[in-house]
Amino acid sequence: IVGHQDFTAGAHFRNWRWFAFQNDAFNYGGRGLTHSYAARAIGTFLNLWNVSGGILHTLDNYDDQLLRGGPEGRQPAMWQYLGSVSTDSRQRVIFGVNGTYVHDVLGGEFSRAAVSMDIRPSSNVRVNFSPNWSRLFDTEQLVRSVLDPLAANTYGRRYVLAALTQSTLSLETRVDITISPALSFVMYVQPFVSAGSYNDFKELLAPGTYTFARYGTERGAIAYDAASARYTVDPDGAGSAPSFTIAQPDQRAVTSRKRGGTLGIPSASALSLRARS
Repeated sequence: IVGHQDFTAGAHFRNWRWFAFQNDAFNYGGRGLTHSYAARAIGTFLNLWNVSGGILHTLDNYDDQLLRGGPEGRQPAMWQYLGSVSTDSRQRVIFGVNGTYVHDVLGGEFSRAAVSMDIRPSSNVRVNFSPNWSRLFDTEQLVRSVLDPLAANTYGRRYVLAALTQSTLSLETRVDITISPALSFVMYVQPFVSAGSYNDFKELLAPGTYTFARYGTERGAIAYDAASARYTVDPDGAGSAPSFTIAQPDQRAVTSRKRGGTLGIPSASALSLRARS
């Protein structure tokens, strides 16, 4: 990691800093799973508003979780851009806005935008509201795997993937109350609505690649039966491989994630959420 910081007030900034770094991750077998480069800049204006921006580039890499217990998959190279602005953190009410955009070489995309309002009615109470909107287009979403001895290249199973388009709207609400130096109360609620649809069903041709054969155009045939809400796939057309079915995977949900009435030591209390379809 390399970087620079400057705490001398200038014409626009009270302080600013930037840094750049390389990141690598490996599994327990020593296989490299991530190789990325990133840079980020953060600044505080003279009015104590804060701004930040960054860029991340990840090279294509092996993925030992994509096929969920199957052989290695592969994730395409991607670029990520992010930015945020927030008002003076000394005030009782703080506003912020942030966004993220990701795209990869296979055409996959992820966009996210959020605004936040942080209210501090007293020194020991903090309430945060944060509406979030996101849209995902993932070209490599596993639908199912099918046992087939004829699928020799993928070790006797056919791994069926599809393109997923998913939109989600949520409202994160969090309340923190510090009761004493050793005790705090935290409540977290996230009502959300989400809808996802699948198309472009295809079969992985070789482990550790993103080489596919699309059913109905490049290999075999696929047909949808609305009455049973199932797809029927013939993976090799006139060949001897058995047909199989796929339940309609489209989804719609209106629900809520919540944590309430949690008491604990402040330094040990943490909540995190990471979602990837």
